[in-house]
Amino acid sequence: MGTAMIYVFVAGMGARATVAGFGQAPAFLLGAFIWIFIHGAFCLLGAKIFRVDVHSVAIASAANIGAAASAPIVAAFHRPSLVPVSILMALIGYALGNYLAPLAGHLARMAVGQ
Repeated sequence: MGTAMIYVFVAGMGARATVAGFGQAPAFLLGAFIWIFIHGAFCLLGAKIFRVDVHSVAIASAANIGAAASAPIVAAFHRPSLVPVSILMALIGYALGNYLAPLAGHLARMAVGQ
């Protein structure tokens, strides 16, 4: 039941999107494609370095980007046995993100010299 509701939630978010809006901001669309390409390249590089299968990397990526809402959906598509692991990945991301995000902010502030 919970997975079905997640599907409804994601479908509802996608239903509000309009293709006509893409023409209003081509620079943002190009930036998004570049960002996604770089993210995918780093995911594949990490999979090769750490000798992890691509399915696990896709699930970890979804857990980091979409958290607990999208990670089980990606896990169910790639390997249904990893759905509990995907939820655990998302929860670990929540736990670490709460404490590492301020540190990342301070590092970014130091990088720009403020």
